[in-house]
Amino acid sequence: VKTRMQNQRAGSYVGELMYRNSFDCIKKVVRYEGALGLYRGLLPQLVGVCPEKAIKLTMNDLIRDKFLNFNGNNTILPWQEIVAGGCAGASQVMFTNPLEIVKIRLQVAGEIATGPKTRALDVIRDLGLKGLYRGSKACFLRDIPFSAIYFPVYAHFKTTLADDSGLNGPGSLLAAAMIAGVPAAYLVTPADTIKTRLQVQARAGQSTYT
Repeated sequence: VKTRMQNQRAGSYVGELMYRNSFDCIKKVVRYEGALGLYRGLLPQLVGVCPEKAIKLTMNDLIRDKFLNFNGNNTILPWQEIVAGGCAGASQVMFTNPLEIVKIRLQVAGEIATGPKTRALDVIRDLGLKGLYRGSKACFLRDIPFSAIYFPVYAHFKTTLADDSGLNGPGSLLAAAMIAGVPAAYLVTPADTIKTRLQVQARAGQSTYT
């Protein structure tokens, strides 16, 4: 839904859009493509999420530990947390970008009912190695700020929501993660929209971007 909403272009008439809102998008996908249409691009998402999260989490903790050792008093400054998070976001792009561009192209393929069936391997073959990194600058523009916001906010709220002995239960961890995710996702949505427009395959008559 997010990908299709971000990729909406003006049609024959100024302001003409395929989907009025997210719920309209869900309704039309289910009606014309079936419920499984909502799961387009699932395979590259599943393939990519493991190395992406593993690298991001490892890099954040690694940089944080470096700063903790450097400071020598088991404390970390806010700017150091932001730097650690930003480095974590940058490190994941090498895995994120190729899988994102394949996922996006699979997700919008169902909008053309009469078009040929799109497969992940076909997309990879058509793009080539260089093409898989199309839109990588926009991916950096999204992933670096996201992690630079998310990780420090999560760490601070985890401490704030801990019990008297300094421990966190599943509820407080979930709450801290959700609170951190809201500003991070909100503030990087413009970069995410740009990335989608760059990575999707424009159709005849649609705007293209350099």
